[in-house]
Amino acid sequence: MHHPVRDGRPPIPLSKTGHDRIESTSHDSTDPIESALRELKRQGNRSWVMLRRGCMALEGEEAGQSTPAVLASSKTFARKAKEATGLSYQALIEWLDQRDLGI
Repeated sequence: MHHPVRDGRPPIPLSKTGHDRIESTSHDSTDPIESALRELKRQGNRSWVMLRRGCMALEGEEAGQSTPAVLASSKTFARKAKEATGLSYQALIEWLDQRDLGI
């Protein structure tokens, strides 16, 4: 069942593939960037949206509404992601775009 508390919808039955698609929980990729980012995401209990917002904020773009604490955590996630992957903030945003993550 999909988690109704997370998005307000009533519980709906989903296959493992459907659940993974909604929650982006599967990790059977051989992409080293994905592996590094998923580990950082898991360690900090962060989201793809936070990575996107952190990268945007550090690029000087409007990152959307957020509390100062969440924005600071998002920037930290983005800095760690940049260090772990060797990608620029813009390249990280492009990586997210290619996978429809954090939109």
